[in-house]
Amino acid sequence: PGNSGGALADAAGRVIGINSMIAGGLGLAVPSNAVQRFLRTRATRPTLGVTTQPVLMPVQGGRILGLLVLDVAAGSAAETAGLMTGDIVIGQNGAGFARPDALLDALTDAAPDAPFRLEIVRAGQRTTRDVPLRFAPPAEAQAA
Repeated sequence: PGNSGGALADAAGRVIGINSMIAGGLGLAVPSNAVQRFLRTRATRPTLGVTTQPVLMPVQGGRILGLLVLDVAAGSAAETAGLMTGDIVIGQNGAGFARPDALLDALTDAAPDAPFRLEIVRAGQRTTRDVPLRFAPPAEAQAA
């Protein structure tokens, strides 16, 4: 209370983030580079239409990060591409995921005219799905 949404400044007075909440006695903030990326991509927002959970998948010689699909929204781009609950997304456009939020980063950086191909594991078999992303305008433009 009292500082959420306020600027987080360094000792030189430069804004380096936006205060968001206090958890466990620590003040948390959204980094300014994440805010800048959000503002740059605000004109259009790609949507996929899935709910995922990070999982570690065993592979020969180690483990890889995957995103277990928990839900696919009806009528979504993911449904159109044939994604199903239980699929594990393991990569996008040939690159694996290094962090659980890598898919969100890929969506944020996606271009309307560029292919968006997901690598998935379904019933133990690897396959790819081309996803026809839908770019929705920001909420203010929809309301206007």
